[in-house]
Amino acid sequence: YDTSIVAMAIAASNAPGRVVNVPGSPVDGWTFEEVLRDVVDYLAWAQTDEGFGRGGWNYEPMDNAGDRSDESNTGWVTLGLAWAEAPPPLGFGLAVPGFVKRELGLWLRYIQNSIPGSPDEGGAGYTAPFEWVNILKTGNLLQQLAWLGATPADPRVQKAVDYLVHHWNDANDDPGWKGFPNQPGSSL
Repeated sequence: YDTSIVAMAIAASNAPGRVVNVPGSPVDGWTFEEVLRDVVDYLAWAQTDEGFGRGGWNYEPMDNAGDRSDESNTGWVTLGLAWAEAPPPLGFGLAVPGFVKRELGLWLRYIQNSIPGSPDEGGAGYTAPFEWVNILKTGNLLQQLAWLGATPADPRVQKAVDYLVHHWNDANDDPGWKGFPNQPGSSL
């Protein structure tokens, strides 16, 4: 999560020419743009290369290291990459390698629940399309589909939105969604 959050912060700085002045740091003397380019390259390298997790990201780099990915990590990574790629003033307009998006497409085809009649149809799971499907991961899916160029007319987008509509008001114990502090009667 950290690397992607830092990528978003750097991209949002609107200061690609700013120089890092942290003596002893491996990036001391680099511009923010050089640092962000290195982050993009690292995240591209860290993408899962094989198995069911192919095209997503895990808690550690997966370059030829296994087949695990999850939609939570993948959501953070794609947000960081989208910010890096966004044109100024939102980002630095950096190119993300084409293979990253092609591989992400494989992950999205896998992680979206497509079991007809399932209450989770259209939603996104955690490490499998039927595991811990919820609104957060489905929101990640929608951001990722948009980043890949899917429009509201895309059936995958429509199914994800249908999932959100059907589950928006569910009593859910997932942290951060209709749980503390957003529960009725909460002091916040």
